[in-house]
Amino acid sequence: MFEKIVVPKELIPSDPRFGAGPSLIPSEHINILLKKNRDLLGTSHRQLPFKNFVRELYEDIRTYFNLPTDYKILFGNGGATLLFNMIPLGLVKEKSLHFVCGAFSERWYKYSLETPYITTKKIDIEYDKMPNISDIKLFDEMNEKEKFANADLLAFTQLETSIGFELKSIPAKTNNQLIAIDATSSAGVLPCDFNNTDIHFWSLQKIFSSDGGTWMSILSPPAVERINQIETDKKRFIPHFMRWSEYINNNDKFESFNTPSIINLVLFHEQLKKLKAIGAQRVLAETVEKANYLYDWAQNHKHLSPLIENEFFRAQTVATIKIDSKIPADELTKYLREKNLVYGIGGYRSVAKKINHIRIALFPSINFEDLKRLTKLIDFLLDNV
Repeated sequence: MFEKIVVPKELIPSDPRFGAGPSLIPSEHINILLKKNRDLLGTSHRQLPFKNFVRELYEDIRTYFNLPTDYKILFGNGGATLLFNMIPLGLVKEKSLHFVCGAFSERWYKYSLETPYITTKKIDIEYDKMPNISDIKLFDEMNEKEKFANADLLAFTQLETSIGFELKSIPAKTNNQLIAIDATSSAGVLPCDFNNTDIHFWSLQKIFSSDGGTWMSILSPPAVERINQIETDKKRFIPHFMRWSEYINNNDKFESFNTPSIINLVLFHEQLKKLKAIGAQRVLAETVEKANYLYDWAQNHKHLSPLIENEFFRAQTVATIKIDSKIPADELTKYLREKNLVYGIGGYRSVAKKINHIRIALFPSINFEDLKRLTKLIDFLLDNV
């Protein structure tokens, strides 16, 4: 469909990576790895150089997220998906309630549903039938049908990466209840009320421009207390690899439970330091500016429209754009990839089977000028198809 089109050079982004994960890793961060190669990479995670690195990393996390001093910071191997198992095993006493709005929140719910010792229920947020209301009103209406207080853990996905759906707020928890937030594509940009959050977790390969395979989590004191209560129950088997206490004990010594990917942590730290220098408020403002530009572009395009019709729920860091059915999205993304023009903007697998669309990351590492070139490049292709 696009094979014979010759793209003008001025429309080509300086960096082709716009994927929703893994994200663009800045080239200058790769150069920093070379500088740390002899002193840190390939060294023991039980020795002083690594401990000093982790201590500095934790200090920067606390500062950037403005964390209370008694909150724990943990990391481990396996990616955030591992926590879809660790949370129901080690942080749910009897019942969890999941708010499902896409493929990843559905996966978290299914993993919880398969977990022994607990019961799990879900509430579906149907993004394609979303009325023109805010999430506060949405939660109020849901709570009239399903008493949230019946669950001892509420599970939310702050930003559903698969469809670009974002929750702006989370309902207040009740006594003896924990709130867990999957912040995989939101941590570092979207605000979080840690007074109302007990488990906040994410992957390093999204906003923080690292590679896959490492998770990071922030735990409140009530979450730590819940962990201790559950792990003393000898009837509940939890593999050592999934025991939160193992990670907490190592966290207190600025170590890791098992051998970590130090490269991932270094890349993460470099991006964190960059965001910290900008400031969390400015990081959010710049992301919103890019999101507004992209959604306005799609809204006013004859072949495009935002996938999430209710603009209140449109994600700030991952935008999903529907394309006219006469122009197959997979042919567009295939052409862009084969010509080495743009990588990673295809729709999420299960969603792409139903909806002709693309996903575009708006992470801090995505240059705004490159984003503008991307939209003009797509304009050019669609106008000349």
